[in-house]
Amino acid sequence: MIKHMKIETKAMLILCFSVFLFSGCQKQTDTLNTSTKGYELYTWRLESGVWYYALLPGTNRLKDHSELVVVQKTSLDDLEQTICSLAQGEYLFWNINKEQIQLPLLIPDKAVVDRIKKVCSEKNINLSIP
Repeated sequence: MIKHMKIETKAMLILCFSVFLFSGCQKQTDTLNTSTKGYELYTWRLESGVWYYALLPGTNRLKDHSELVVVQKTSLDDLEQTICSLAQGEYLFWNINKEQIQLPLLIPDKAVVDRIKKVCSEKNINLSIP
């Protein structure tokens, strides 16, 4: 009977530890998509007419072309999913500063801007458009 109680005690400890461990992972996952300086959105269109979108954590330094190309998306749906993964209340700054990057940074047409605004509003993302 004592041996059986020791096994039950060990099982309860393992269960409690597992719950503690996994609840900690959830909280960590929730905060992975926050940034001290918000996020920066870059949009550009090449001569082919294809639009590109890049979303990067905000920093105090200028981004370069290679950083944008690594994370670029050509699907507005993919961009919306990425925006939805950000924490509520996050800041998103739409950057079209052409001097810092050798890409034709532009704001897309009104329909695209409205879609992005809607996603940000639904997710409580603070969007800043120049």
